[in-house]
Amino acid sequence: MKYTVIFIVILSVMSMIYSTNFFQANFLPEKYYKRIFEGQFDVSKKGELIKIPIKYKYKTEYSLLLTVPDRESIEFNNEKGVLHYQFISNGRVLNEGETFCPAGATGYGSYQDNFISAVILNFNLPYPEADKDLTLVLQAVNPMSSLVKYSGKIRCSIRPASMK
Repeated sequence: MKYTVIFIVILSVMSMIYSTNFFQANFLPEKYYKRIFEGQFDVSKKGELIKIPIKYKYKTEYSLLLTVPDRESIEFNNEKGVLHYQFISNGRVLNEGETFCPAGATGYGSYQDNFISAVILNFNLPYPEADKDLTLVLQAVNPMSSLVKYSGKIRCSIRPASMK
């Protein structure tokens, strides 16, 4: 009986550790940092709009990234344009504002396959006051015109933010 209780306690503790964001991010990063959204979004075109239904697995901070196919893009690194965003749930706007511009991004990443990404927005999920139908709406009100040469190749994605 004593060993059964000890075994159950050990299993419970292991389960709690396994389910933490810290454990997932550090020991299963391919799974943890998997994108919850990725799609084309041409921010160089005025009025371009994308609606992203938010479905997430982890209760943590997430990053919205903008990506262009040129690791050494001077235009991307100097772009000062921003996007207008809205978080909407049940037809209600929960929050709205402007993203960071790529030149003022909170983080960058470049890849061996010649892409560069900038973190232009961070937010926590679950989103306060949101139901399961949370949608992120992005619009290029003032387009990022210096990125026009990447038109049709600009992507945005959402993934858990890097652990700090």
